[in-house]
Amino acid sequence: MALFKEFHVVAGEVENVASKLVMKDIPDFDALLKIESPNALLERLEELAEEVPGDNGDKLSSIVIALKIQAEGRRWIINELRETLDQLRMDLQYVLLDLEATRRERDELAKQ
Repeated sequence: MALFKEFHVVAGEVENVASKLVMKDIPDFDALLKIESPNALLERLEELAEEVPGDNGDKLSSIVIALKIQAEGRRWIINELRETLDQLRMDLQYVLLDLEATRRERDELAKQ
């Protein structure tokens, strides 16, 4: 739960800084929108943050760091969800197996 709150705070900071950053200050902004890989986009944003002069470069750097933290958090959440779904599937198989055995027992008792 604390991890979720931390990501929520970081997301708020990103929105705050991003609202102050002017997109025209970022070189090749339109080209960034065409990058499909999230990792490649983050790498390119890091490079651009070094190229942008002054405060805007610092702001962009802080946004990139926050985005990396958020991306890592999302990866962690997705992995947890996958593991939970795998466990749920396994549990469901056991329940179905138990149900089938119970039905067989019921049918055998009904025959007697």
